[in-house]
Amino acid sequence: MKKSKFSEEQIVRILKEVEAGAKVAETCRKHGISEPTYYVWKSKYANMEVSQLRHLKDVEAELSRLKRMYADLALEHHRGEWSSAIDLQAVDVKTDVQAVRNELPTPGYAPLNLRSGYCWKLAESAGLRLDAGIGNLANKKYDCRWAAAIGPTPRDTGPTFEF
Repeated sequence: MKKSKFSEEQIVRILKEVEAGAKVAETCRKHGISEPTYYVWKSKYANMEVSQLRHLKDVEAELSRLKRMYADLALEHHRGEWSSAIDLQAVDVKTDVQAVRNELPTPGYAPLNLRSGYCWKLAESAGLRLDAGIGNLANKKYDCRWAAAIGPTPRDTGPTFEF
């Protein structure tokens, strides 16, 4: 996506000019933008102050960073009432931390999980399902520095069995 040559402050200032009574066409010509660009900005940033716009950009950047940090890959197989799955949850190394949020750098990890289940149809709209699974199939202990503060997690304790 192309980066705008206008900062958040400039975008808000342009929108406020029109809100104050200036004509859209004149304002667009004055600032060298097209009318469709003005209306895109208006739909995104209408009634926002500069501080709110900066906060929105920060939240979008954090969400983008979190999406890149975590991946979940699963292979599921269904045959009749039986279902089986194997999944891999991969979490990236976290080195970009913020002291304000008391974040700690953490290593990446990737537990492998296995699960299977059977479903009985009891009636048209009701059923009973039995699931069993093994978490952290490789029995690898993951070094999570934050775990001491909140107690043991399945990644810290080795394989877990769910029934």
